[in-house]
Amino acid sequence: MQYKSKHEKNDKPHYPVLFFRIAALLVCLVLITTYLLSGAYSKFFSGASGGDGTRVAGFSPDFTSAKVLDFEKKTGYTAEIDFSVQNSSDENLPETAMKCKIVLKTTGNIPLTFTLLDGEENLLQIWECDGTSGEQIYEYTDSSLIFGVGAKEIRTYKLKAEWKSDKNDARFSGMTDAVYLEAVFQQID
Repeated sequence: MQYKSKHEKNDKPHYPVLFFRIAALLVCLVLITTYLLSGAYSKFFSGASGGDGTRVAGFSPDFTSAKVLDFEKKTGYTAEIDFSVQNSSDENLPETAMKCKIVLKTTGNIPLTFTLLDGEENLLQIWECDGTSGEQIYEYTDSSLIFGVGAKEIRTYKLKAEWKSDKNDARFSGMTDAVYLEAVFQQID
C-alpha cells in the first residue's frame, strides 16, 4: 500500500495552499514589524509649546578713539592714541553688567613696542612685536574693565607705539604696518 498525502488523494495540486500560507505569514510579519517599529519612529519626534514673554536688558557699550595710528617709515618714531571705553552709548542707563577686553591687532611688518596706559598714565601692559612673526594679536583685560549695572562708566586709556632706534635692520626699510585697536564687550550674567 502506498500512502498518499491528502492533496494527492484529492488530486489537487498543493501549490495554492502553500502560497496562501506564505502570504498569510508575510502579512503577519509586516503587521508585527510595523507595530514594533511604530514605537521607534515616535522616539525621534520632539516638540514644545508654551507662551511666555521676556525683555532683553539694555546693552549698548561704546568705544571712542580720537585718531588712527600712523607710522612714518623710519626708526625712532613714536605715535600715541587716546581712547575710551564706556558701558553705555546713549542716555539710557545700562541694565546689565559687562566686561571689556582691549584688543590690539597688527600686521607685524615693523618691530614695534606697544605700551598701554590708563587715563592717569599708569602702565598697564607692554607688548613687543618683532616685525618678523607676521600678524599679531594682543589682548588686555583685568578687573578695571568690568562695568556695573545702573550707572554710566567711562574708562580712558592711551596706547603708545614706538619703533625703537636700535631696531633699524635693512629688511624693515620701506615697510608699513597697520595697527587696529578695538574693544570687545561681553555681557555678564
